[in-house]
Amino acid sequence: MMQTIGCLLLRSKWWLNGMRWRVYYALWGRPARASEILGLGSYHSYLRYQRKYAGFESDISKYSEGQRRYIDLNLSPLDKNLHILDCACGDGVGLQHLAAIGFVNLTGVDVNTDKIARARRSGARIFCSDMHSMPMLNDSEFDVVYSSHTLEHAYEPHRVVSEFRRVLKPGGRLYVVLPYPDTRLEDTIQHCGKFELGLDINDDGQTVTRYFEQRGFRLLDKQFDSFREPEIWLVFEKV
Repeated sequence: MMQTIGCLLLRSKWWLNGMRWRVYYALWGRPARASEILGLGSYHSYLRYQRKYAGFESDISKYSEGQRRYIDLNLSPLDKNLHILDCACGDGVGLQHLAAIGFVNLTGVDVNTDKIARARRSGARIFCSDMHSMPMLNDSEFDVVYSSHTLEHAYEPHRVVSEFRRVLKPGGRLYVVLPYPDTRLEDTIQHCGKFELGLDINDDGQTVTRYFEQRGFRLLDKQFDSFREPEIWLVFEKV
């Protein structure tokens, strides 16, 4: 009985939150960037939110399995000596699997200290840092940057993408996994980067692909998947 009541209350909360954003969009239109989202506040407010409310992927079997599945399908054929950065690595599900299948030069970055504590179990080199600025990483340091369910949470995705390009070697590859199409109104604050990226625009991924191409990347591959949730998988080369 109590469990049923709890589920009903949670659904009511999500419904009311969705209605709030429907009214907001009707009055002011679609926000172009995170700074225009009502209630999100400044960049520093955004950082406090990300540090406080982020979840643990290893606690959700479907998502941790989906992470391993993506790696097996897309990264496992690569040379195991490549230098790989897992940006916003969370609690290290991806890093642990990359290490388990033989990759030896792994680096992870995440802003959440509790997640970092778990990620260190992977044996990878780990830094606690905001993904918008990663000064501890050298220019042209990595062969591969892996970004899974990361950029939709960025306050300013263009800054993060610029960092990706900076730390990649010439010709290096960027592997991106994003929710797509990301049209749910309830996660407007959690996925504050989706508007700048164009993830809420259902156009076969053309807008989000163009976003990267305009910032120094060339598209190599585009796929759609729905194992975890509707996603777009993009692979780019630094040009």
